[in-house]
Amino acid sequence: MSESDEKTMIPVSKSIRLRIQQLGHKGETYDDILNRLMDNNVKLEKELAFCRDWMVDEGIDGKYQEVRGQNAERLPKGMMLQWK
Repeated sequence: MSESDEKTMIPVSKSIRLRIQQLGHKGETYDDILNRLMDNNVKLEKELAFCRDWMVDEGIDGKYQEVRGQNAERLPKGMMLQWK
């Protein structure tokens, strides 16, 4: 086992441990759950950056803008404009 694969103990509150358990799937270890969450976070941050760049290119206010009609058709598939 390499040093990077060596297991450690991270003290967390019982409520945090329960939240991590609730995010897991059958058979997943805490290591699996945390890796999946971190990977998903990286993907979401990249998608958010893409959407913000797109909004700047399209001249859409990034604070919040309701999109209707023709503007809605120009949105990248699955993009939602509801952050503030």
